[in-house]
Amino acid sequence: MRLAVMQPYFFPYLGYFQLMHASDQFVLFDDVNFIKRGYIHRNNILLNGEAKMFSVPLSKASQNVLIKDVSTSGLKDWLVKFQSQLHHAYSKAPNYTVISELVHQSCSHEGEMSISDLASLSLKNVCKFIGLDVEFSQTSSMPYKRTGNASEKIRSICELKDADEYLNPINGRHMYDVDDFSPNGIKLSFLKMKEHEYSQLKDASFVTNLSILDLLMFLPKEQVLKMTSDYEILD
Repeated sequence: MRLAVMQPYFFPYLGYFQLMHASDQFVLFDDVNFIKRGYIHRNNILLNGEAKMFSVPLSKASQNVLIKDVSTSGLKDWLVKFQSQLHHAYSKAPNYTVISELVHQSCSHEGEMSISDLASLSLKNVCKFIGLDVEFSQTSSMPYKRTGNASEKIRSICELKDADEYLNPINGRHMYDVDDFSPNGIKLSFLKMKEHEYSQLKDASFVTNLSILDLLMFLPKEQVLKMTSDYEILD
């Protein structure tokens, strides 16, 4: 059984969804420290032909606080501004109306919520929309070994899930060593995404590595689903 473990990201890039597609079970690593400069609460959309970062406002976000304990701040007001930004960026995109509603459904929560829950909801809503079947779980509800280094924690999660293969994005290759997993009967693999160009705005150069929202605005959901399966698995 192939397992992937990732921190919950809010409307992440295509490669994140490819990792979901490639795994038998997908674990959200929500009880590790928040990374302020990471992509848990932010990503990029296409605005005026360039990548423009959006960021969910957070309360007392710190690298000393667990992801699941970091709360949004002014989510309702931010959603109004974000949807205005999406309108400015994508109002002429073929799928603007339905994807704008998808964003609203993911963020229209009464009061504040943890960034972990918000990001998880965005992931699940996108998967449901495109028809990607994913079995989710969260580390905060697991009795895994919370001490030790990253490899020891991942190995403990794999053992709890009876996984015999751990799949990680290719840019995490420097973080893990096959010798940390193979003695326990766990294969270490890496996902390498392929570059995809698609029609964005007329008379503008293609901008890559944007939020999944960009693909959803411009492409049929069936095509987005197909793109989630276009990757390589490397040892």
